[in-house]
Parts: sequence; C-alpha cells; structure tokens
Amino acid sequence: MASAFSLGQMIGPLIGSALTSRLSFAWASTLMAVGLLGHVAVVVLVDTWRPRPRERGGSYTELTAVPQSAADAAED
Repeated sequence: MASAFSLGQMIGPLIGSALTSRLSFAWASTLMAVGLLGHVAVVVLVDTWRPRPRERGGSYTELTAVPQSAADAAED
C-alpha cells in the first residue's frame, strides 16, 4: 500500500507536468480529471457487476494471533 501510494505521488506530478508543458494548464487539468473519472467509473462498474462477498458476522475480518507452530513453519 505504501509503495503504491509513493508511486502515485511520483507518477501524478510527472504526467501532470508533461501534459502542462505540451498543452495549456486548463487542458492538462481537464485530461487528468477525465482520467480520474474514467478510473472511478471502471471501479464502480466492476464493483456493481462482481461485488465482493460479504463475511458472515460483520463487515470486517477479525485479526487473530498466529499460532506458534504456524510461525515456526514459516521461518523454515
């Protein structure tokens, strides 16, 4: 998650500055907004067509401790 966030922090300004240098600021902002709206539309459509199954008993998964034997097996 942190690496994806950092990649977005780097890629966004690079694409924005490249678009601004080739086009005006207004067109660069418009293209970035259209890209964002397209991304949101894809996420909404995918979530509508193939929603994630809900867990029984709550909306989140409870984190539990890892048993010692499983932790030892992971080290090998």
